[in-house]
Amino acid sequence: MPLVHAVERGSYNMLTSGFTEDTADGSDDVITFRSSSAILNWSPADDSLGSAGRTEGYWIGVKVTSPATFTKEQYEKVQYSFDGKTWKSFKANHDNYVGTTANKNQGENSLWVKTTQEEYDAAKKTEGQTITKYIYLDWTGDSQTDETVRIIINAGNVTLSQTGFVTLTVVNNVDDSKVVIRLASGAKLQQSQLDSIKTKAGYTFKYAYRTVNEEQEEIDNLKDFTITANTTISAYFEKTGSTATTPSGNQGSSTTKPADKDKDSTPKTGNTDLMGFVPLMTLLSLVGIVTLKKTI
Repeated sequence: MPLVHAVERGSYNMLTSGFTEDTADGSDDVITFRSSSAILNWSPADDSLGSAGRTEGYWIGVKVTSPATFTKEQYEKVQYSFDGKTWKSFKANHDNYVGTTANKNQGENSLWVKTTQEEYDAAKKTEGQTITKYIYLDWTGDSQTDETVRIIINAGNVTLSQTGFVTLTVVNNVDDSKVVIRLASGAKLQQSQLDSIKTKAGYTFKYAYRTVNEEQEEIDNLKDFTITANTTISAYFEKTGSTATTPSGNQGSSTTKPADKDKDSTPKTGNTDLMGFVPLMTLLSLVGIVTLKKTI
């Protein structure tokens, strides 16, 4: 049953080229944009954008404009969500006001949804080859969806452009799993990317190194590590609370002291190992008692 709107609806414009509004697909409270022939450019992570920053990926943007009839009080209640559960203030995150200066009763907000290479590859294997993303709008401030923007990405007519970046692959010593991060050439790691590398339940990140011309180059501070070419580094972790120390230099991940190869383990005449001697004499005494009992 179509939603009965108590207020005027917002307006929507695609910021990403290659998507057109599908008027035949959707109900009165759903606005659908479908890809026709689009190229999605990869964007690097950027912690400076928005309250939560931006993670790396392929982003699709929609400019949302709140209803023109809103009063200031109505506008301040507007919320948006990407899952229909967690809501954010439209006013607090707006791009700019487009209403009257005195009332500030109408605003625009560029809202972005993301797809990834993994999602894209999975969609290519399905019959419909589609990825669907949603933006939910709450015009009345009751944390209930009044309108939905549905974005349909058809992997069959969308190309992911991966030019202009380098790849950092991080392999860890706990389970050999990999974290793959794409960066603009010359860029430094963002905090969110550092967190994705260092987050390992029950383990503490210790250090990392990469191999350069068959030599291991230790990386002291990943935050200051600048990527200029496709690179693989190894990250090393210790169990949380471990007293083991980080190996110095380039000794790999082992925290066990190597065995002394020069130590001669051959018993020496005249030298008695008391720790071994006492249990041995006890054992011989017991054997003697058993033998004596059998003789009697």
